[in-house]
Amino acid sequence: MEFGEGITIAKFKEITKKSHTHKAGRNKFNAQKTSYNGVMYDSKVEAAYAAKLDILKRAPGADRVITVERQVKFPFDLNGKHICSYQADFVVTYADGRKEYHEVKGFETRESVIKRKLMDAFYGIKVKVVKQA
Repeated sequence: MEFGEGITIAKFKEITKKSHTHKAGRNKFNAQKTSYNGVMYDSKVEAAYAAKLDILKRAPGADRVITVERQVKFPFDLNGKHICSYQADFVVTYADGRKEYHEVKGFETRESVIKRKLMDAFYGIKVKVVKQA
């Protein structure tokens, strides 16, 4: 095939199919979307953590979970310009009134570290990282 020569749709699909390195249903970090309690989570680790938070809803005392919010988005805007956003996996409110922001990670990326620093700088929020067990 020469440069500039047209190709068929079938040939294009064949070429692009070979270039994909991850399986359908998985992201570039090989996380597999997983359903728990009728909700789809971005990974098995995140779904397992949701199950743990459900158990903590029955815990006694100050560590009892009252509410769990998922995928809460925080924009980072500066001088009227949108830079980027951070999405907390879980915002957890406990019986004693404290609120924590949890990010479930299989492993760290530079981007996630920077965004947690931005959360602290913009909102005064320290994000708790929940690592894969």
